[in-house]
Amino acid sequence: MLTPKFFDYVRGHLFGGKLLGSQVKGIETLVAECVAYGMSDIKQVSYVLATAYHETAKTMMPIREFGSHDYFMNRYDVIGKNPQLAKDLGNTTVGDGANFCGRGFVQITGRANYAKFKTILNVDLVNHPDYALLPENASRIAVYGMAQGRFTGKKLSDYINCTTCSYAQARRIINGMDKADLIANYAKQFELALG
Repeated sequence: MLTPKFFDYVRGHLFGGKLLGSQVKGIETLVAECVAYGMSDIKQVSYVLATAYHETAKTMMPIREFGSHDYFMNRYDVIGKNPQLAKDLGNTTVGDGANFCGRGFVQITGRANYAKFKTILNVDLVNHPDYALLPENASRIAVYGMAQGRFTGKKLSDYINCTTCSYAQARRIINGMDKADLIANYAKQFELALG
């Protein structure tokens, strides 16, 4: 699936002519996880890559959400500016807002999501949230979460399957329709590279 032709194409069309070793490693890790999961539809794999490309600011490596400790406390904590959001994220203890900020290829946020993926992965993400930054864990979270609808309840196969492909609508599996058309265009480029 990942050939020299693939890397030549994405280097020129998505990465501005330069592809770092870490970006190659991230792509390889994600595609290997797709294969291990049993995801063989090139369009689904393309959407996984496009989502990671967008969510990681093109680094193709798991990242920590951008922001300071105070930003996360104000945004996600029970003593922050949005206690309802904190509650929705399962943040119940002062400090959860900063401790459970977004991490990964698809950034999980909130104590409840870390606990959910702790159970799925059998990795203690609650006591060690930075484990979500390890590529092997982050790729499993991204692929499993997208395929099984663990982020919003919507599954990748709801929008991309053997009879239909709506890259733009597939954004609903991650974050509503935020940047849907932009990510759809990335997915089309990854599809051309994989095809």
